[in-house]
Amino acid sequence: MRKTAGCLRLLGWLAIFVATVLVVTMHVFVATEQRELPLPRPTSRLTGYRTRVPITTKSSTGASVSRPGTGTSATRVAGHITEGKEADGCCVAVITETRRSPEFLSVIANVDEHLNERWSLQILTSHEVCEADGVGAKCCGFQTASWLSSGLDVVEGVRAKRRLVIRPVPWPFNHDTINKIMFNASFWEAIEPSNADKVLVFQSDSVMCGSGDLDDFLEYDYIGAPWKHRPLGLSVGNGGFSLRSRSLLMECIRSCEEEEVSLVHCDTTLNEDVRFAHCLSHFPLTKSARVAPPDMARTFAVETLPAARPLAVHVLQDSGRRWSKKALDDLRWTWYGSSYAKVAETLCEICPPLAAIAPGRCRDFDLDDEYLDD
Repeated sequence: MRKTAGCLRLLGWLAIFVATVLVVTMHVFVATEQRELPLPRPTSRLTGYRTRVPITTKSSTGASVSRPGTGTSATRVAGHITEGKEADGCCVAVITETRRSPEFLSVIANVDEHLNERWSLQILTSHEVCEADGVGAKCCGFQTASWLSSGLDVVEGVRAKRRLVIRPVPWPFNHDTINKIMFNASFWEAIEPSNADKVLVFQSDSVMCGSGDLDDFLEYDYIGAPWKHRPLGLSVGNGGFSLRSRSLLMECIRSCEEEEVSLVHCDTTLNEDVRFAHCLSHFPLTKSARVAPPDMARTFAVETLPAARPLAVHVLQDSGRRWSKKALDDLRWTWYGSSYAKVAETLCEICPPLAAIAPGRCRDFDLDDEYLDD
């Protein structure tokens, strides 16, 4: 009897052990299954704006046609797309300008002169600019601002060499909104052709100097003038004249779609070029990105650090009307002493097109208030 009771107790403990193992195994299995389930993604594709901004165009009859930026090539909508020769889809140079600046046309001609024919060129502007009273329906397809109409020879010259798109966009471009807009998927999806991954972003206060070939920098996914003051410890680079790989920029934007994301490059208080540069330098999903080293970035563009023969300079302000005092302040302590005039004179020497685009800046080395931006 004692042996029987002992066996029963042993079987009881064994049953309890087996049941415990089964319960623990089931919990582990369920937890594993839950971890492997894909997390739901937010429906919005935008950062900063919570809904996708539609691209609004007008048909030849004047009716509005709204379509989201989908990344596909735009339909040839009469009125907003001016076509020239077809490019091979490799690369596109993009300028965003909504201000009426005479220097703007000179900068367009300058960049066009220094690009080979595989590059397309796109101008993103405002409906107000395109719809302002003026003459010539060849730019935006109907009435266009007189300051742009007066440069139709520039437009026709560009179209003779390459594919040109002039497009009004619904975003209010200004100092307060530009950083939010450019870290927005719809902005990059609005750039045509959609299969062009390399995008040169240039502003009307940048000038290409004729030294070197832009195609020599296509191996990099991000390059702009190096920063002297190194925001977030970054060396490269300023976005005012910059070459970027669009596909990797979109990865950066997508990474900020999560509601609780706390990545550095998702900080909307930072400038867009700092956000993209930090993402491409530190974010794991873009670890294969090639950000140019500072020495190479110096040969690409000059802003606050000098170079002997840069591809471009980004040293103007106010749509090219004035020198940037900030840029000259930084340059004069590292380049040719402390004279504003000497720095300005040297910039005009290393970048001859400055004399044509901003002649007053290269002649008047006293740099009075008319030519020096505070």
